[in-house]
Parts: sequence; structure tokens; C-alpha cells
Amino acid sequence: MDWSKVKLILLISLITVVAACSVGRIDMFNSTGDTTGDTTDVPAVGVDINIDDGLITGEHPTTPLTDTFSVVLNTKPSETVTIGTIVSGDPGEVSVSPVNLIFTVDNWDVPQTVTVTGVDDLIQDGLITVVIDLGTTTSSDSDWDNLSPDNVTVYNLDDDTGAVSPTVLVITGDGLITKEDPVTPLTDTFSVVLNSAPTASVSLGSIVSQNTGEVTVSTSSLLFTTGNWGTPQTVTVSGVDDAIIDDIQSVVVDLGTTSSTDPAWDNLDPGDVTVHNMDDDTSLPGVTVNSGSSMLVSESGTSSSFAVVLDTQPSSNVSIDITVSDTTEGTITAPFSGTAGTITFTNASWNIPKTITVQGIDDSTADG
Repeated sequence: MDWSKVKLILLISLITVVAACSVGRIDMFNSTGDTTGDTTDVPAVGVDINIDDGLITGEHPTTPLTDTFSVVLNTKPSETVTIGTIVSGDPGEVSVSPVNLIFTVDNWDVPQTVTVTGVDDLIQDGLITVVIDLGTTTSSDSDWDNLSPDNVTVYNLDDDTGAVSPTVLVITGDGLITKEDPVTPLTDTFSVVLNSAPTASVSLGSIVSQNTGEVTVSTSSLLFTTGNWGTPQTVTVSGVDDAIIDDIQSVVVDLGTTSSTDPAWDNLDPGDVTVHNMDDDTSLPGVTVNSGSSMLVSESGTSSSFAVVLDTQPSSNVSIDITVSDTTEGTITAPFSGTAGTITFTNASWNIPKTITVQGIDDSTADG
């Protein structure tokens, strides 16, 4: 069996594949609290695991399908770091080589490759998911000792014949990450493919982002025919720029359900994918008051004005109370009349200055 072709056709029989990320990257997704900058600028000590589009192996008695991932440290240690217990969670399905990695102060930033290989059996067991456990690190550098790299998931394809359940496969690689930018937003992609041939065309006609203010999708539909069903189709997700300091936003992309005159392929739910959109806003919320060089009013009735505007875009309405401290000396004539009132900025009008006009009042008192 030619696994190089099977890999392209079958890829991976799973609703959503989110391969292992680095410790620092996962911590980034779970970040909470206040921030005044891009959280990715502060690297955490950790082990980075690099995977392209998920790990796929396949059974075969003579030429099993293999795949690889690489491991590297994200910062320089002061002493040698060893990962010494790399084991397959099911050695009857997937084997792993090598079983240990050593990083020195000289090669810490050189990725080391680990190969996973499908193990042949005579069982018709379909696609098997196997977890590769990288154990914990050992090092005389206390910062690097006893760290637990993320596990890696491998999908082992079966070579024993039998019926295949129709499944829409969604491959997201090592997680979907986008970022806001007014000019060049960061994009990412995922792939969709069928795991077996339909007897009629299969369409996904309602691919939608559940928060288009954060993430957009490149297409709302995909069509698989009896000829291209095994060719992965790519969907691009893009970060949407705003002026809100909202950190990392997790956005669900709903793939809807399939539509086909082949009853086996009709009304299947591929599941959703999650996109993590990083923020590019760093300014702190605030209010700017611009009164020019000076504000002078007189008891003869002259007036003067100042402008108020928000510094950043809010997620909901912001109201500001305006009052005159000495009601015998002045009054507000715009945008309301009297000595007290409220101005409101919305999510849409936050950057449009509101002008406040103050007029002097004659009090018949010589008070300067």
C-alpha cells in the first residue's frame, strides 16, 4: 500500500485536531488579568513542540507510514536539559524514536526530531488515537528541572479492510491563532476533507464565525464531489482589528452540517473549530479634555467651550457627568442647558469629541 498517497487522501479521521502547543503558547491562551501589551513578548521557560498539520501514521507490514515532530527549548539553560522518557501510549499502534533527547547550552535552540511510526496488526480497528508522553525534564538548572512538556497526539491509520463510517475531517494543525492589525492582520488556516468517497456531491454551506468583530472566515461554503472528495480544501481565518483592549479572544467557527443526496453523507456535523485572536491594542482607557490655551467667560454673558473625548474604544456605553462647581458664576448652554448634565459615548462614537459650552452669569457682585 502506498501510504504517501493514502496520507493525502485520508489525512486524519477526527472531528477536530488541535495538536500539542508549547507550554508558553498554551499559557498565553489562558492568560487573565490586566495587560498593557502583547502577552507573547514575555516568553515562558518551556519546551516547544513543533507539528505541521497533525501527526499521521499508518499500519503496513513492510512500509508503515511515519511522521515527525520536533522538540526545542525556548530559552537558553545554564545546564544540560534531558527529556528521558518519551513513550508511546500504545506501542501496539505507534512506536517512537528516539526515547530521549539531550539539550546542552550549545544546542538548546537546535530542534531535535522525533519519529513516530505506525505498527501493523491484523485487527480491523479503524483510526486509532495514540498519545506520546514526553515525561518530565531533568537538569541541574532549577528553572529547567521537572518541567512537563505537552503530550503529542498521533493518529494511526488502519490497513485492514472493512466498512468506513462517513466522516468530515477537520485538520487544524497546532491550533488556530490570528491577530488584530489595521494593515496586515495575522491569518491562519485549517483544512477540511472527506474520509471516503461519496456517491454524490457533499456541501458545507454555512461556515460562519460566531464573532465577526474578532475573526472572519475566507469562505462560507465548501463543495466536495465524487472526484475531489479526498483533496483537502483550505479555509483561512483572519483577525479583525478594533480599538478595544480585550486581550486574547477565543472565537468559534461553526461549520454547520453537510448537505448531500447521498443519504450516508447528508446532515453530518463536522464539529466546530476554535480560533484564538490576539489583541494589538496597548493604550489604557482614559478621557481627554481639550480646552485650548485658556477658557474665559464674563458676567456680560460671553461663553467659552471645551471638548471631551475617550482615549480608547469601549465595549459598551460610557457616561460622564458634567457639573458647574459655582452655579452663581456660570452655566452650561450646550449640549444641554443648566448647571449639570450627562454626556454619553457609545462603542461607535467614542472617538468623536463632544463640545461643552459654558456661559458667564451676572451676579451683581464685585468679585473679580
